[in-house]
Amino acid sequence: MQYLFGTAAITCCCIIANASSFTENCNQDDLSNKSASNQWKQAQKAGVAVPGHIGPRYFQSGLLQTMSVAKRPEQVPDRVSGCDGSWNLAIESMPFSSDCICYDRRRRVTVIANPSDTWEWDGTSWTQVDSGASRGGTGAFVYDPVGQRCLYFGGYFNNQLWSWDGEEWLLLSDSPVPQRVYPAMAFDAHRNRLVVHGGYDSGSILYEDTWEWDPETGVWTETPSSPIGPLYAHRMVFDESRGQCVLHGGYYFTNQGDSWAWNGSAWSEITSTGPARYVFAMAYDRRSQQILLSGGTQCCGEVELPETWRMDGGNTWQLCDASAPARGYTNMAYDSFRHRMIFTGGWGPIGGGERGVLPQTWERELGPITLCHSDIDGDLVIDVNDIIEVLNAWQAVDPVADIDGSGIVDTNDILAIIRDWGPCP
Repeated sequence: MQYLFGTAAITCCCIIANASSFTENCNQDDLSNKSASNQWKQAQKAGVAVPGHIGPRYFQSGLLQTMSVAKRPEQVPDRVSGCDGSWNLAIESMPFSSDCICYDRRRRVTVIANPSDTWEWDGTSWTQVDSGASRGGTGAFVYDPVGQRCLYFGGYFNNQLWSWDGEEWLLLSDSPVPQRVYPAMAFDAHRNRLVVHGGYDSGSILYEDTWEWDPETGVWTETPSSPIGPLYAHRMVFDESRGQCVLHGGYYFTNQGDSWAWNGSAWSEITSTGPARYVFAMAYDRRSQQILLSGGTQCCGEVELPETWRMDGGNTWQLCDASAPARGYTNMAYDSFRHRMIFTGGWGPIGGGERGVLPQTWERELGPITLCHSDIDGDLVIDVNDIIEVLNAWQAVDPVADIDGSGIVDTNDILAIIRDWGPCP
């Protein structure tokens, strides 16, 4: 494949879709004589794996002349069990407490969205990066790997959808979805859809509806009624290896322990009964391909639970240990670069028989792993998508795309990707 950078040209070998190694097998004439839009269409017809945000403009600019991609393995081999590791206190006292947490895979930081400020965790310290926003609290916050941004929806007196890209908050829509707090939300990366279920409004209405948002059209669609029933304070994550959103727990007159899977058209119940609780933490471990659940609250009266569970194989819950931080009204995110769960804030026992705010940060190291610096987009595979990320950041100061640490994104970073090509170790 040939990439043109201004007047400089670098010729890289083509990657044949089913090859395990680089193969010189380019037919440069296939696309070189077409218009930019025709080149793009030809690339799509040829099965070239190009992210949705890449379009004909790259052909027009001469950045990409031809492109192919190595076949992605169907599954990333298990590195460790989700039950391995233990919780360690990273920060004793934070200046905030929030359950709206999102891991930004592109920038390799964990983001906390409060109603009026935004904080980011780099694995060492929290930094306030924004203030003055006016989002409702107790909404839902997830990562959109296609748009490479965190999406925030709902909260008190709010039905707005916002995005955070590390620089600014952008209002994406005043949605037709009724305002709600404590909804469950996940991003289906396979179908490029944001999925929202349940929650309740600021009064007494509990919702059982399911909505999807299409980032390309900006349209919200209410799906057919679900068999789940009204729920709030439940959690939902996207299971990438099985291509389904998994919803668990919540509260509706009693503590719920059911799990459900959404395939884009219908909900189906997962037969394994999990831990009954609400306002707990749940995230998907992309390396071991398991869902982890920690903490949570049971009613009535409210008691926080010091447990960590995992869903193995997409359908079986297993209790890992009883040594998790005991707290509810919290959530966690999976740091795929450092292979850790980040567990923040919450409400629980503070001593003396009292309960209160717990402004702490905990991390669960899920096992030793080699840092995969060339995996810029965080999908655990080093491939042409990472080259595209380098092109997007060309000649910029970008600490993630600057793989060799030279201070600027350049040719050497593309060579580093070619050197490390394939699944992350």
